[in-house]
Amino acid sequence: MTEEEESDDDIIEGCHFLKVDIKYFDFPRIWIRAEYIRLYEALEARYRMHLNPNTARAVVVTGQPGIGKSIWIYYALRRRLAEKKSVIWYYEGTRYLFVEEGVYKVPDGFRRFKSLVWTLVDSGNAKDEVLKDLVMPHARHFVIYCTSPSQDRWRHLYKTAHKSTFIMNPWKRKEILRVTSTLQSGAIPDESVNRVFHELGPIARLCINYLGFDDAIEEYRECVESAISNITASEVEKLLRDCLSLKMDAISRKICLISRRDKENVRSAVIVSPITPFIKSRLANRLRSLERSELIRLYKHFSNVPESRVFAGLYFEVTGQQCLQDGATLELLPMVKLPSSRSKTKPQWYSSHVVIEDETLEAFRKQVLKEQKSLTIPQGLPVEEYTGNCTSIAPNVIYVPASKNQVAFDSFILMDGLLYLFQFSIASNHDIKPGLLDFIHKTSGCPSIDNCCFVFIHPPDHVLVCPQPWRLEMQKLCPFSAVLNM
Repeated sequence: MTEEEESDDDIIEGCHFLKVDIKYFDFPRIWIRAEYIRLYEALEARYRMHLNPNTARAVVVTGQPGIGKSIWIYYALRRRLAEKKSVIWYYEGTRYLFVEEGVYKVPDGFRRFKSLVWTLVDSGNAKDEVLKDLVMPHARHFVIYCTSPSQDRWRHLYKTAHKSTFIMNPWKRKEILRVTSTLQSGAIPDESVNRVFHELGPIARLCINYLGFDDAIEEYRECVESAISNITASEVEKLLRDCLSLKMDAISRKICLISRRDKENVRSAVIVSPITPFIKSRLANRLRSLERSELIRLYKHFSNVPESRVFAGLYFEVTGQQCLQDGATLELLPMVKLPSSRSKTKPQWYSSHVVIEDETLEAFRKQVLKEQKSLTIPQGLPVEEYTGNCTSIAPNVIYVPASKNQVAFDSFILMDGLLYLFQFSIASNHDIKPGLLDFIHKTSGCPSIDNCCFVFIHPPDHVLVCPQPWRLEMQKLCPFSAVLNM
């Protein structure tokens, strides 16, 4: 599996379809995600930690709304039963105790369990006072509370229990396609799933439950459009702060995506990003109306917060686009890489404006300093929007993303027979998307790839690494780097 394929899927040993014979349940079987397995095993490890047995323990399982946290409870319940381990399922006001001898209703107020018992609680079926009672001292419940990100829902846990928060990551595209391909009453076309996934987000509720209900999807699109078209800079700032604090509302869940920094560690830090490249493009279009000083302030603020650097990159891009349109001179340096080897890993290109620790790369970097060239974009050039369907381009025109665009770069200009493709980035690692070739081949007036200059524009004192593409034609592209001072 290539890196690109791996980033589009998440499958490990133990992933499979589980048949669910539950009356009125929406699906006859569920896909056991890698995330379900990771969460279960992390919870089991947490359960086995030596803590005071008379002190309640609880774990909040949260994540992006609509990704199937409630479904995980069914998986956890079935797995506990298969492992012959006692478990309590809280449902509609009643605690059901599952043991080898059978299933029993637990009397209200009963706490005399000999050991801590896994207690599965879905926030949709639990009122505040119920949760508070489950984590009373000596309650002997190991509470696993599945909920959307809203700290008000688990406020009772702070004073009465040892609480941890585990984050469930959103779905990968191929995970969703694996599920939709098995649905009855006619399989949902892959293109329909992909369209919703790339436009609205990696949300199972949208890509699986809502598909087939055009009115529901269209209403959701209208809500997204309304939210973005009316959002202000201060609202974006608050929205990010709230998401980092695990507080999402009806607006933020449509614009932001929360996930965790380390895929293998469910307790790792929360990170926040635009929910899709499409939404990111729409936000960028909205933010272009802001004053540059405000954009720079927001960029500097969020670039210092690792968990929201993707949004900082958005502000950097919008500011950079403004600079190019006002006229700018970029000092371009070829990026450098180590000589090709027989290793299965892809060679890495490194930006050349900052000293590189590797001695061989640094020697190459010093050589290319002599090859620096200036690109001057005059002030007053026409600016046009482009989309993925752009069929022709003209020289000396700055093309910037249209609001509904998903392509392989941020903007471009054709000057003196060379096509300069700009990618703004504050990331430490940024690849070149394969969609670049489609653009070159399908666009009239576009030169061959030999006459294309791909430029990564990044902040000062920043080293950017770009994996060399696998496709041979794209390996002809020798990227450049340029610094944008803000």
